[in-house]
Amino acid sequence: ARSDVEAMLTAVTKEANHSYANGDSHYFASIGPLVRSVSDLSGCQDEIVASLEGAFYADSGGVVPWANTWSRIDQETLLDLSVRFLDAIKSEENAIDYISREVPSILKKESAHPTDARLLLKRWAHDVGVEAPSGTTMTIGEFIREAERLVAQSRESRDSFGRWEVAAAVAYLRSNLSRAVTLTEVADHVQLSPNYLGAIFRQSLGQRFKWYHTKLRLERAAELLLSSGLRVYEIADQVGISNYRYFSQLFRKHFGMTPREYRTAGSREEAP
Repeated sequence: ARSDVEAMLTAVTKEANHSYANGDSHYFASIGPLVRSVSDLSGCQDEIVASLEGAFYADSGGVVPWANTWSRIDQETLLDLSVRFLDAIKSEENAIDYISREVPSILKKESAHPTDARLLLKRWAHDVGVEAPSGTTMTIGEFIREAERLVAQSRESRDSFGRWEVAAAVAYLRSNLSRAVTLTEVADHVQLSPNYLGAIFRQSLGQRFKWYHTKLRLERAAELLLSSGLRVYEIADQVGISNYRYFSQLFRKHFGMTPREYRTAGSREEAP
């Protein structure tokens, strides 16, 4: 019975914390299907390991769900959580309340697999244009702390670009250099009207949206010219400007030399 398992965990934790100096040990248990012998446990090994993921919802130890009781969050719900996050971070107070109370409550209610919580963090990071969390988020407490870090970093990005929406728009452009991205598409991503995004883009960066996107493409092309052996037309295609002649014209206008001249000059600088 669950109560018996909980009593056992309490006794084990108390004894361990008494025996070890740090007194900060946490223990978890999960209740699985009935087995008839100890030898049958070997067939449950994968489920036992998977059930350790349940520690995500129990920062201080306790009985956690068995592996096959998890559910996966559908894409529509993940999208909704992301949209609401973008809305919440407009106010730091709303953001903290959303990520520390509302989202954990939804995840627990849905018995969401911890993997989905990690995917949510990565999506949030991408949406606000900051570095995604590294490593594995093990507990709900760590999830909240990582989300708070994203909010703080988005605020720093907002301070750098003037508006977090501009920082998120730039991050979106960087992630989509190889294809045509319209102002309307990016505006939808950051939940603004195209006209308004275009206006604050010019105000924050001093450049129109279309040219800034082109500039990002050319700067990426310049990096590839020096760091790869790709042909110029292949690089042009990778940065979404498949017309080689047009690409060369844009490149020369921005850097003052053709792509081949740029690559040659870079090679000379690196030579001993």
